[in-house]
Amino acid sequence: MRPDWLQVREGRKRLVNAIIASRKILKHWPGETPSERSAVRQMFPAGTKPIDEDRAIKARHHAIAEVWLGRGRIGELMRQESDLLVAVLLRLISKGIKALPLHDSVIVARRHCLTAKLVMEEEALRLIGVLIPVKIDSG
Repeated sequence: MRPDWLQVREGRKRLVNAIIASRKILKHWPGETPSERSAVRQMFPAGTKPIDEDRAIKARHHAIAEVWLGRGRIGELMRQESDLLVAVLLRLISKGIKALPLHDSVIVARRHCLTAKLVMEEEALRLIGVLIPVKIDSG
């Protein structure tokens, strides 16, 4: 693994969000201000161009690229994620399990983690039509 892997990964995550939100190929680093754009640029090796990363991400994720990448559909994706989390919370409540939402996850008592995982997998399959990878973090 390259020594700057985590840094580049964080940069690519930001680029993927920008690509999902955009309706065109990225020619500039994402960010609201010059300092934000500079911070993203610095996550990549010197000489890396956003347009090349855009193309590489779309090639790597070709199975979803035509539908989701560069189509300006970030709002739809955010809504799907929100609907999924609400459905998971409601199912857990119906089972008497207290849960707190945290971004794209739920926090439950350790004894309920397997149930929460199963509920999240089932709700994703029901609402989105795919089985998503769900990880238990017992930190």
